[in-house]
Amino acid sequence: MDSNRITSIEKITALVKTFTNLNSYEALIDTIKINIDNVAKNDSTGLYLFDEDENKLKLFYAKGFSAQEKEEAENSAMDRHPGHVFRTAEILWINDQDLEKNPISIDSKKKSHTRSRIYVPVVSNNKTIGAFGIQSEKPYAYTEIDLALLKLFASLAADAYDSIKKNIVINRQNEENSKLSILAKNTTNHIIYADKHGKITWVNIHFENFTGYKLEDIIGRSPGSFLCGEATEREVTNELNIAIKEKKQCNVTITNYKKNGDLYNVSIQLTPTFNLKGEHDGFISIQQDISELVKNKIALEKNLIKITESENAYNTLVNTSTELILSIDASGKIEFVNDTWLSETKYNKEDVIGTNIFKYIHLDHHEHCISFINKINTEKIRKTDVSYSIVDK
Repeated sequence: MDSNRITSIEKITALVKTFTNLNSYEALIDTIKINIDNVAKNDSTGLYLFDEDENKLKLFYAKGFSAQEKEEAENSAMDRHPGHVFRTAEILWINDQDLEKNPISIDSKKKSHTRSRIYVPVVSNNKTIGAFGIQSEKPYAYTEIDLALLKLFASLAADAYDSIKKNIVINRQNEENSKLSILAKNTTNHIIYADKHGKITWVNIHFENFTGYKLEDIIGRSPGSFLCGEATEREVTNELNIAIKEKKQCNVTITNYKKNGDLYNVSIQLTPTFNLKGEHDGFISIQQDISELVKNKIALEKNLIKITESENAYNTLVNTSTELILSIDASGKIEFVNDTWLSETKYNKEDVIGTNIFKYIHLDHHEHCISFINKINTEKIRKTDVSYSIVDK
């Protein structure tokens, strides 16, 4: 093997190494910038990568472009050779633009005039993600060796770009997981992580302390297998099981049991989780103890029942009394009359409620009645006896 060939292999090996373990897009750009001129002499270089969010080719690395020229080249990329190579995944090699007059290979609006260029697709995981090219102001500037090196550069750039992108996503996911872990440890809610079958993989300390169940005792089990009991609502457990089966979110309240047998009530927000590939990988259950709220609700309902029973008993007593009973407000308007009053006066209830008591007091007693009502209002008399004649219908 001749020495020139050994030197070339060593250069390529060294080139490949420079693209490994890159941890940022800036590092990738610097690596391309340092190495591209060493392997292929060019007046300008363009690495275009497709941005799915903006639905356009972004000029990721540019040599020989001013800031304004770079912006214009990027905005017109899809209509020129970068876009053609990206869409077709085909190599574009122009030896002399002036002679070939290829409508696809047109210059962006920059001061220099390109005569020859090579553009190759950038492919990652069998998917074209961009276009990489070198350009010269001289015709017939490139050879098969330049093409091979450019393809190597495109392959290395694609692998590095894909690796950096994945690392960024993983780092962000790790940051989110770290934040969620801190939140789960510090929240007073009970947190359960489960796999895609609903089996427990982790619970927070508040769940352990509240229920009495330790993670090592329940890992791999479904929550219902040890939390449910005689008072647990079966229709709610069915709803949770359906949500797990269909990978859907579910919000319910349920009656569960602690390890010592104590009953408690809890609201559950069950949410499916998905990995970076969008595949369903489990569930997170956020639970809040609402036992006191349930107790208060039950107590309130009992009190309302008692009040209703008392009101019914009072109304029965008043309406069956042989006495004429009514109530008025501070101005003398009637608010209530019993059945005996209606029977004696021959009025209907709808005719009486809201009318003034003076309508039913004999004229001889009006003056005294007005004085008496005023005295009650001013002196806050709680109980007294007075007699008036009333007028029936």
